Amino acid sequence: MTVYAGDRSPKAFALDVTPNDGVNLSQVTAWEMRVRRPDGTRATWSADASGVTPTTAKVTHVFAADGSDLPIPGAYDVIVWLTFSNGGQLQTDPYMLTVYDSFGTRV
Repeated sequence: MTVYAGDRSPKAFALDVTPNDGVNLSQVTAWEMRVRRPDGTRATWSADASGVTPTTAKVTHVFAADGSDLPIPGAYDVIVWLTFSNGGQLQTDPYMLTVYDSFGTRV
């Protein structure tokens, strides 16, 4: 999927989460994506999970209706942050989301 600066709802971004041994995703009570934009600013995106099993889940964020989630093109670092029913938290390895300008060029 190609993502452009200013993309907005209903467009969404999804990641498949498969943690290390011993982590049970069926015990996760909250999901979010923590993002570092190319200019160094940070954001927290709401996320929902589907197809959750003890070992895998698809985590999705629907972009903001005003286009503010992706204000500039470039490389965005995305980490899925998990909160478990016992209060524990875990983050995934970072994922690089490439956001293109309106001409399809990565800046």
